[in-house]
Amino acid sequence: MQYSEYLKRSLNERWAEVETGIVRLAHADCHAFEVFVNWIYSQTLPDWDDITCHECTCHDDGGEQDYCSRKAKGMCWTKACCFAVHFQAIKFKQAVHARYVDEEVAPGGGAPFCAIIKYAFANLPEEDILLKLLVDLHCLKYLLETDKYGESSDRYKLPQAFVIRMMHRYSHVITKNITRQQLKLQDYQLNATAEKRVRDTADTGTLFSSLLYGDTIKVKLSPEGTEYAVHPELLSQRSEDFKGALNGNLKEAEERVIMLEDVECGISDSAFAMP
Repeated sequence: MQYSEYLKRSLNERWAEVETGIVRLAHADCHAFEVFVNWIYSQTLPDWDDITCHECTCHDDGGEQDYCSRKAKGMCWTKACCFAVHFQAIKFKQAVHARYVDEEVAPGGGAPFCAIIKYAFANLPEEDILLKLLVDLHCLKYLLETDKYGESSDRYKLPQAFVIRMMHRYSHVITKNITRQQLKLQDYQLNATAEKRVRDTADTGTLFSSLLYGDTIKVKLSPEGTEYAVHPELLSQRSEDFKGALNGNLKEAEERVIMLEDVECGISDSAFAMP
C-alpha cells in the first residue's frame, strides 16, 4: 500500500479484494513483480548479473549466448518499468528508471533489442522518457552485425510510433552531426517535469481504480435508445455539461439518468471509450 496507489485503493475501498484478502493483478509480469517485492523489503534493486529471467538461461560468452542473456536481462528491466507505471508505484518507477538508464547509457552498451522496443511502446505512455532513450540508443548505437541473431526479421514488426520517432531523431543526428559519444546520462534522468508526469499517470490510474466497482448512472441516447452505464465522476471530469447536470438541482441529478438527444451512436461509443 505504501508504494503502490493501485494496491492502496484495492485494499482501502470496499472491493472484493478487501473481503477475500486477495488482490489479483491482471497482466502483471511475474518476474517484474518479484523485483518489486524485493525492492519493497530491501529498497534495493538486484544487480544486472543477478537478475533471473525465464526467457534465457544462457551465460555471457561474447557470442549468441551473450546476445540472448543481454536481451533477457534488458526485457526484465523494461517489464519492471512498465509494471511500476501500470500499478502506480511511483518510487519504484524512479528507482528502476535510474538503474535502466545507468546500464543502457554506460559505455559498451548496444542498441535496444526489437522485443524490448515493442514491449515498451505497447505498455508505456507516449511521454515516458524511457521511450526517448530507446529511440536515441537505436539511432546512435545500432550496427548491422546485431541483426545476425534474428533481429533482422523482427525489425519489420517494430511499432509505427517508434519508427516515426526514429526518423525524426535520425534527421536531428544528421543535422547536428551528433556522434555516439554524445549520449548524455542527464538527458534521460527523471527531472521534475518527468516525475510530475509519472505522478499524473498515477493519479489517472488511481481515478479509474477507485471507480472500478463504484456506482454508475445511465446515459440514454433517446427514450428507447442505447443505454450506457458510466461513472458520474468521469462524466463530471470530462464534460462541463455533464458536470452541471450532475452537481446542480436538476432532474438528472435526482434520477441519475441523463438523456442525450440528437447524438449519433457511433460518436457516443467513441466518447465513452476514451479515458
